[in-house]
Amino acid sequence: VPADASVPAPSAPTAFDVALALSGGGLAGGVAAAGRALGAKLRVVGVSAANADVMLRSLEAGRPIEHPEVPTLAGALAGGIGMENRHTFDLVRRLVTAHERVDERQIAQAMRYALERLHLRVEGGGAVALAAVLARSPALADAPGERSTETSPRPLVVVLSGGNVDGAVIARLMNEPDFSPPDLSPPDPEAPDLSAPAR
Repeated sequence: VPADASVPAPSAPTAFDVALALSGGGLAGGVAAAGRALGAKLRVVGVSAANADVMLRSLEAGRPIEHPEVPTLAGALAGGIGMENRHTFDLVRRLVTAHERVDERQIAQAMRYALERLHLRVEGGGAVALAAVLARSPALADAPGERSTETSPRPLVVVLSGGNVDGAVIARLMNEPDFSPPDLSPPDPEAPDLSAPAR
């Protein structure tokens, strides 16, 4: 290449997938909306903790609902979305492409992986997307013509957010290979359904 020749700088990919935590919908909906505004061919996969999935349950019900809270390693994702939610619910419904749920054991495994392999201290709510990747979630699997082609791979961005995790939890994660707190059980299937409209 001649010394005075200009070499175009490599450009960032405009088509990629993003896996991130889904709770109230601000992060997932915001990323999806920003990507669309920038013209990116963005495929957003929202990952919910099974014990903190009120947004996903609301999407499945077609309207904001309430759901009983249960303990979870992903405490940052817990809480309701507001029965009068007019913004994030609609953003997520329209712009988030696919959804996955991960359980407490998968979240614990992802937190441990982040510590041991990535040298990152990631709280449970921030590790759910990584948990879905490690679990080989169907929503994150390659699809012909969608995630990748032989000549043009489609990158996957995994968002890890938040490092607010108790030291005692870190210690148990590192010292107990099968750590999954016994009190963090799945929601009781017999729990009352609060999705019905209030009277």
